[in-house]
Amino acid sequence: MKMLTEKKMEEFIEKHIDEKALAQYFTAPWGDSFGLYPDGSHAVGQSIGMEIDPEERPYVVVKVPGTGNIDTNFWLGGWTHRGENTEIIVDETSEEIDLEEAIRRCCQDGDVSGELEDLKEKLLDDYIEDLRASQISEQGFQDFKSKRTE
Repeated sequence: MKMLTEKKMEEFIEKHIDEKALAQYFTAPWGDSFGLYPDGSHAVGQSIGMEIDPEERPYVVVKVPGTGNIDTNFWLGGWTHRGENTEIIVDETSEEIDLEEAIRRCCQDGDVSGELEDLKEKLLDDYIEDLRASQISEQGFQDFKSKRTE
């Protein structure tokens, strides 16, 4: 897989990370990872980034916080909840939803611009770290190779 420059990756992330991606990131269980793929798709799961074929791996992978490790007050949007946030009452309709659905609705209808920018920054920072590590590794290999031929 061809690596992008930092600037190109920043543009790529800006284009493909939206409220739907944010909801996916925040509703995934602890232990899962979020991956952004070269075709612009994103996915969560425990084996993200461990694809056998390197061409099928995401550009960048970050660990998700897990719904049990986030500040649920932000996502409840003033809705009433019972117990351990397992039953959330949407006040306008008296509908009962779970925390994951509340997060999805908040991402869809609420102001999550700060959280969205945080995710974009995290993805870019991790990508840059991986890019630099691969460049250092490639340079080390080239140095090793040139010393062997001397």
